[in-house]
Amino acid sequence: MSGFVSLPPAADSDPPQPAAADVVTGDGWWPDVDLTDLRQAVRLDTTIGPERLRDAVRAAMLDLSRQLAAWRAGPIPASASSLTALPADLIDGQSRYVLHYTRALYSTVAADLGERLLSQTLTGAGADRADELRAEVAEHRRNARWAVNDLTGAPRATIEAL
Repeated sequence: MSGFVSLPPAADSDPPQPAAADVVTGDGWWPDVDLTDLRQAVRLDTTIGPERLRDAVRAAMLDLSRQLAAWRAGPIPASASSLTALPADLIDGQSRYVLHYTRALYSTVAADLGERLLSQTLTGAGADRADELRAEVAEHRRNARWAVNDLTGAPRATIEAL
């Protein structure tokens, strides 16, 4: 005789619902942005509140939409129902267009948030950190520009005025 007793599965009249993803929805053509993924990719800590992050993402989405409007109106993008529907090479299962767009968006958000932090660190003690932050913001802006150029097929160019 076995000591094992089979019981029917417990029936919970009100099962817990999975937490809704924290997402900023795109316009249907541009992809949605998962804020949790963005936080991890850009390494944002909890000092950046959810509304501040959401605001920065919305601003970046608008900025990229404006920058990419002429490209999107071109013959190849205009024929697709969304960025993900464009024929493209896949890297790790994702369209190269989506990867470039995501990099541009994440970099734009990181630069925006970094610029906001700059205004808060302009004290005597924060001068060294402000210099580091300026360099990080510049790198994020450069990465965003390059990602937009890579998405549209434009060459990369970095020109420094002396």
